[in-house]
Formats: sequence, C-alpha cells, structure tokens
Amino acid sequence: MTLDEVKEKVRQIWAIITGNTLDANITQFDQLIQDWWAIYRGNPEWLDYSYMSLSGSKQKRTRKSMGAAKIICSELAGLCFTEPPQLSTDKSVEQFLAENNFWQKMTEYAEYGAALGGFALKLYSNDGALHIDYVSADCFVPISWDTSRVTEADFVSRIVRNTKKFLRIEHHRKITDGAFSGYEITTDYYFDTVGYPKAKAVDAGEEENIVRVATETPLFVYIKTPEANNKSLESPLGISVYANAKDTLESLDIAFDALQHEIVMGKRRIIVPVSCVRSVVDPKTKKQVQYFDPADETFIAFNNADAQEMQITDNTVEIRTESIKAAIQTLLSILSVQVGFSAGYLNFDGVSMKTATEVVSENSKPFKTKCAYENNIGNGILQLLNAVREIGAEYGIQTSAGEYTIAWNDSIVEDRNTKAKYWIDRYNAGTCSLVRVLMELDGLSEADAQKEAESIKSERATVDVGSLFGGMDGASGTENTDTGEAQDEA
Repeated sequence: MTLDEVKEKVRQIWAIITGNTLDANITQFDQLIQDWWAIYRGNPEWLDYSYMSLSGSKQKRTRKSMGAAKIICSELAGLCFTEPPQLSTDKSVEQFLAENNFWQKMTEYAEYGAALGGFALKLYSNDGALHIDYVSADCFVPISWDTSRVTEADFVSRIVRNTKKFLRIEHHRKITDGAFSGYEITTDYYFDTVGYPKAKAVDAGEEENIVRVATETPLFVYIKTPEANNKSLESPLGISVYANAKDTLESLDIAFDALQHEIVMGKRRIIVPVSCVRSVVDPKTKKQVQYFDPADETFIAFNNADAQEMQITDNTVEIRTESIKAAIQTLLSILSVQVGFSAGYLNFDGVSMKTATEVVSENSKPFKTKCAYENNIGNGILQLLNAVREIGAEYGIQTSAGEYTIAWNDSIVEDRNTKAKYWIDRYNAGTCSLVRVLMELDGLSEADAQKEAESIKSERATVDVGSLFGGMDGASGTENTDTGEAQDEA
C-alpha cells in the first residue's frame, strides 16, 4: 500500500484505532485534500477517460496535463518568499531557525499549503535538541480548536523499521492532572497491513514514552490559506487556492491535450494510388501488408491513360493552433481571477507571468492575495516562536521577554517609482511632511528621518555663490585668458 493510500484511509479507520470519534465534516474534508493533492501532482481524476473506437471496442486514454495547479501554487509561494521577511527575535532563536533550514523549508511548504489549504509546523525533541517538523495538510488532523487557532491535533506519519512498515500517530492533548496543567504527547503505532493491527513502540524500534510539557501554548501551529472555507464552514482547515476552480483546471487540461493531439493528428498525409503500393507477407501473421516506400527509385511502367490516376495528392490539414491557443488563454484568464490573481496574470503567449513591478503598480489582486497569505504565515511563525520561548530554555535556547515581530520585505515586488511618485506628489501638495516621505521611501525611523530632513533643509539654505552666477569661477578664468589673447592680437 502506498503512502497516499495510507493517508487516505487514516481518518476512515480513526474511530477504530484511536477510540476517537471525529466530526463527519473532517473525514469528508480529508477527501477534498486528497483530490487537491492529486491535482497538484498532475494526476487528477479527469485525465483518464474512455471512448468507443470505430471497431466498436472501448478504448482508454490519458490526457496530457498542463500542470496549471502547480504553476499557481509555485507562483504564490514565490511572491511571498521572493525575499525572506525581517524577523525581530533573539539571536539564539535565529540560530535555531537556521539549523532547521527554516526559510527554505517554509518556501517549500508554503507552496504545499497553497495546494492543500494549509500546513503545520511542530516542535519535537531528539537527542536532547529541539527541532521543527514540517507537516503537510494531509498528515494533520485537527481535534480541538477555538476562534484563534487549533489547540489539539494528531499527526500522521509512516516509518519503516527492518523492512517493516508502520503507521505512527502522534497525539497532542491539553490536560489538567492534579497540579499539572499543560500538554501531553502520546504516540500510537500500527502495522501497515490490512486492518492496521496495533503495534508496540518496540516493534517500530522506538521507546514507549509519554511526554508532558507544562505550557498552555500548543507546540504546533496550523497555517492556512487566507480564502474563506466554503467547503466546510465548521472546519478550522483552509482550502486550496484552486478549490473553486476545478472545472477550469479540467477544461485547461482538455484544451492543452487538444493542442497536443492536434499536432499529432495534423502530421503530413499523402494519398497515393493503389498501383504505387507494395504488398508483402507479414512473417508473423502470414497476412498481406501494404506499404508505400517514398524512397523507392524503381521505375514503374504504366499506360498514358493511367497518368491522371497515378497522381500523388497531399491531403495534410491545417493545424488549428491559434484557435486552441486562444481558448487556453481565455481559460487562464478565468483561472487567474478564481485563484486570487488579476485577469490575464497567467499568459500563454510566451511570457508566462507578469513582472513583479506590474503586480503592485496596477494595485492588482495578486499583491493583495500575497499579503493576505503572508499575514497568515507571519502569525503562524510568531505563534511557533512563542512556543519556542516557552520551552527553549530546556534545550539551551536563550530567549528574552521582548516582543517578537516579523516584517515582510516587499521591495522586490513593489514598484518603487510608483511609490516614490505617490509620496512626492503628496509632499508637493502639502498633505504630508518631508519626515513622513523619508520614513516611507527609505524606511527610516522618525528620529533618523527628522535628522535627514533637517540636513536637506540646511543644504538648500546654503547658497553657493558660484552657482548663483552659473559657475563663474571656472568661466572667469576662460574669459580672462580670451581677453588677454585678444589684447595681444591688438
């Protein structure tokens, strides 16, 4: 059984192997995640279809896929992580993130999150050190949540020990037991076979243990896409960026397959007279097989009366690339709007994506969608860092009581000329101060901007005598020389 099949059946057998009864909406939502995952991987259900041949037999065929879902998710993640955000935190926390390859993995999982509606980050310890586990949405099961976040969850993974496959389920539960109040982490193991029989930790090469952490802060965060979940209003999970564009993605694959099929079917076809066709016996079937040899240089004898019948005709049809190309572009424009981009953002004319400058200068939807996703990611990162602050001291991570902040750097995808013109126009119109302009354009603090503004005013107030007369210092020397030469000539 493949890993995808394991994940797909996990929630179906949840009540049996964990004793928990999950809401039906969660189990149904998992099927949506599996569908989105198949689309992202380029293996949606609509690619395989059947048709009747001329002989009356049923034939199966797999369409070619354009892979538009992958393009969308990659583009959105790329817009968010064109440049890593500026994180204000402790040096030891920065080192912790660097050791876990944080920003590179975040770029990768932001793309997975766009495809599956979200992703999770989980803290775990190994060999006395704290680590970050990056979890895709299909391996995350929410158990309890409030209006701000998921507070209890299960994490599904597959492990192999001594050629044996196991299903590993890690439970994060908030408990109060006497004087203890915090989170209890337990782990169950199941053999990856029919029926998923219960296994012991020792069978999987691990130790039986129950970890209790005295903290009210969950040791995990779930980060979802910003679009409202219209598939399950009760679910705390997010939806794929293309959750409401499946029909358009299917139409795109049909159109793209038609383009490829048009090229194949539009290959050159030549009609030749029967007299020009040779017959041979197939050594396997013992049947006569006819073929035309275009390289045959043998003379063929025929009567003059048969000359008209001996003509070879080119019956090649014109390929309809332009009409199919226009259909694909129309569908891409529709898809662009459906996933939160501007109409025409995806282009099939050789320029696949618009430039980053255009994203902002047009005040377009892509920039708004990007910022909304960044906000969710940023909030999730800060929640994770607060969890690190809670337990970091036990693993040698020194933290302070200062507030952690995150600021996304949009300078790469921001039209600086447009922004500068906006603030300069406001300054010229008298609607803002020079200090405010410097703060917005150069990112200066108010104190630094005030000093810079005073310096600029001081320079403008200083009158350069030479500049008043158009640079007379240099010009006067020339004029004196010319005058002397003129007197000598006189």
